[in-house]
Amino acid sequence: MNLYDSEEVKKRVEKVWERVFLNCNSVLRQSKIYGFYCRQEVPHPNMNALIVHLNIFSAVMNILVTQGMEAGVDYAQLKSILNAKEQLTKMERVAVAINGNNKTDYESAILNIENVTSLRVTD
Repeated sequence: MNLYDSEEVKKRVEKVWERVFLNCNSVLRQSKIYGFYCRQEVPHPNMNALIVHLNIFSAVMNILVTQGMEAGVDYAQLKSILNAKEQLTKMERVAVAINGNNKTDYESAILNIENVTSLRVTD
């Protein structure tokens, strides 16, 4: 059975992609408002809570990419999934830097998220 044969799966892939990028915007907004040193004040869902939820999406995306390549799914769809997975990795780097109390890596990870053209949050 090919997961991509289902219109429901296609809709969910689009929804997951949208959610990943909305959460990237949330991470950027929180970084601008609270910064590195005030991260304990971040309201729920904080960075760690977001990462836990988004890792579930990452596992699903891995399956969809694998099945999609085997089934000859449209390149644009696979590219969207891979872009979302890349953003998840960038958000994980932010969380790791926060947990490791490494401001330099935190700032670098935030810049990596901001480098996606549509994800710019200004002061």
